[in-house]
Amino acid sequence: MIPRIEPWLTKAEIAAHLRVSQRTVERLALPCQKVGKQNRYRASEVEAFLAGPIDRTDNVIPIHRTRGAA
Repeated sequence: MIPRIEPWLTKAEIAAHLRVSQRTVERLALPCQKVGKQNRYRASEVEAFLAGPIDRTDNVIPIHRTRGAA
C-alpha cells in the first residue's frame, strides 16, 4: 500500500481550515515547518496539537482574603 502524502498548507489555508483569522494562527504558535521565510502547516499535525492535553493550572489566580472580609 502506498502511503498517503499530506500537502503542506499556507497560513491562509490553515486559517480557513480552522475557521479563524491568520492572526489567530500566529498567536496559537501551531506546529509548522519553515520554508524560506514562510511557515507551512500540516492539517493533521495542527489538529493533533489542538486536541492535546490542556494544562489550566497556570491560569489559576489565587484569591487572598483579608481579615474581617465576608
